[in-house]
Amino acid sequence: MQKYELVLLLSSQVQESERTSFLSKIENTFKDNIIQKDDIGLKETAYDVNWKSVNNMLYYVSYYMNLDNTQLEELKKNLLY
Repeated sequence: MQKYELVLLLSSQVQESERTSFLSKIENTFKDNIIQKDDIGLKETAYDVNWKSVNNMLYYVSYYMNLDNTQLEELKKNLLY
């Protein structure tokens, strides 16, 4: 198993219920592998990211995880659309 850090930058325009649901899905799927979660919250970016966020505010969440190759592929599959 390798240690990984997953940092998610979520749009500030997303409803809290949607954000909570999305994060819960990740946490439930990988609950045995999560070492630490840092729910950093809303922060303004230092530069314009030209993304859906109108005000350069993004919601930051960081996970520290132990994953093997199979779990890493499953995580990628869950995050890619």
